[in-house]
Amino acid sequence: MAGVASLFVPGLGQMLSGEGGRGAGFLVGYVGCYVVSYVGLVNAVNNISTGGDGATGQGLMLVGFGGAIGVGIWPIVDAVKVAKVNNLAFRDKNKTSINLRVEPYFDQIKMQNNTSSVSTGLSFKITF
Repeated sequence: MAGVASLFVPGLGQMLSGEGGRGAGFLVGYVGCYVVSYVGLVNAVNNISTGGDGATGQGLMLVGFGGAIGVGIWPIVDAVKVAKVNNLAFRDKNKTSINLRVEPYFDQIKMQNNTSSVSTGLSFKITF
């Protein structure tokens, strides 16, 4: 769930997992990359309008978009890791776990006619 949340809003998965500062950092970085890209776009448009070829802001635009892609993917992976670590810490703190135990079962059953029969099977034990 944290990874999907960070897919739509970078850093939201970290915020939902209790890492608000980390999530805010990803969100600010993502918005900052788009601001850098916008500044590069404005410089390129101004250069074109004054008779240039628009190469002035192209590098800034590419750096901004590349950074936005990187900062857009990184929070998704990080949110999944943060959620896993927080879930393990919660489980360890509260000792919540599910344990399934399967053991062989052997028993001798005595019938009313004084005959005996061996019963075999598996025994399942689930603890929460």
